Amino acid sequence: MNMEIKSTSCCGQGKKCDGVLTITIQVNGKAVGTMQVPAGICNEPLKALALEDKRILELLNDRAEKDVILSGRESVNIIF
Repeated sequence: MNMEIKSTSCCGQGKKCDGVLTITIQVNGKAVGTMQVPAGICNEPLKALALEDKRILELLNDRAEKDVILSGRESVNIIF
């Protein structure tokens, strides 16, 4: 999934945040896919992108997520 994000960078204070990260998307601890995001993406837009992923929407099947856990800049785990 490739999406262009227009949000404020969270790098700040001289940290280098150019490029793209590949983030693993997990549901209840099991990897179900990956997505590429800008390296400087903030937490909330990252969570939102994961929840908008086509595969995640199919798995959630109109159920609400209970929690969304970020593991550094490596993965997003959606618990439902």
